[in-house]
Amino acid sequence: MVRQIRASSSSDLREGNNNISGSGQALRVGDRIPGFRTSAAFLTSLSANLRLSDDDMSSVTSSPAFPPTTSSTLPPPSPLAGATNPSSSEQPPDNNPLANVPSLTTYLTTSSSEKISALKLVADSVAQQRQTASRALIFHPLALGALGLVLAIVAQILLNRPRGHVALVATTWAGITMAALLSVRWATGGYIEAAEGINWKWLCDDEGREDEVLVTRFGEEVIGCVILRFVAEGGKGRRKRVARGVIRGWAVRLRYRGKGVGLGLLEETVGVVRERGAEGVEFAADHANSKRILPSLFNGGFDRRDRKARRKLEELVDAQGLSKKR
Repeated sequence: MVRQIRASSSSDLREGNNNISGSGQALRVGDRIPGFRTSAAFLTSLSANLRLSDDDMSSVTSSPAFPPTTSSTLPPPSPLAGATNPSSSEQPPDNNPLANVPSLTTYLTTSSSEKISALKLVADSVAQQRQTASRALIFHPLALGALGLVLAIVAQILLNRPRGHVALVATTWAGITMAALLSVRWATGGYIEAAEGINWKWLCDDEGREDEVLVTRFGEEVIGCVILRFVAEGGKGRRKRVARGVIRGWAVRLRYRGKGVGLGLLEETVGVVRERGAEGVEFAADHANSKRILPSLFNGGFDRRDRKARRKLEELVDAQGLSKKR
């Protein structure tokens, strides 16, 4: 009985296999399992797209080989990773500290704008003499002594009065001091008037000829100038000949003084006079800064400065073999 059952089971299995492998008579696996046919088609299409040929597998460029790495073997990021390297077209920085300093040039100018700038420099130098004269007047020993004497007399008079008080003395002293300062301002006001006289008319002689103007430029700024006039002696008309050069104005902008700019202007002036064939050069007796408003007692600083400038000009004239005066 058992054998019959096993025989029948074996025969049934063989028939089932024959039915499955049959071409049109047996049902397929996909017909028995719902959705299996769609999954099988998707897997077949994916396998065809991912299949590589032997040539593709042997190509180095299409499938480069990278050594296996892990996160534990990665090197730490470099601190210079974010830095940018300068391009080869960029030039190395210039270490010269004077690379961006403007040039300093001195020359004879024919420009009207530069001549006007030169006239302004001369006028400013004349106006600045007012401050020098005011200091000389205020701090002169005689002026200080006279002011102190007046204040002492006023204090003695006020304190001896029945209602005299220190506050009254202090107020009176302040008023006297203010009056003294206003007096100094009035006494030195002539330098402002002299500065206003430095204009285009002052630049021309009696016949309307303009003086020569030398300027020193620092970049685009005129920082110094010399007003030079050639004085002719001899016959009249065309028979006149140049005898000597006369400096009528010499000025340097305030913040550039004491740096050799004025000396360079005088050197250039002597060279111009020599090129023109003049016999000498000197400061004019009535040059722009020669005016004295206060009594000679308070002009010691001006006189010393004038003598120093004349002495320096004489040294330059002698150094170039040019006589000072005919």
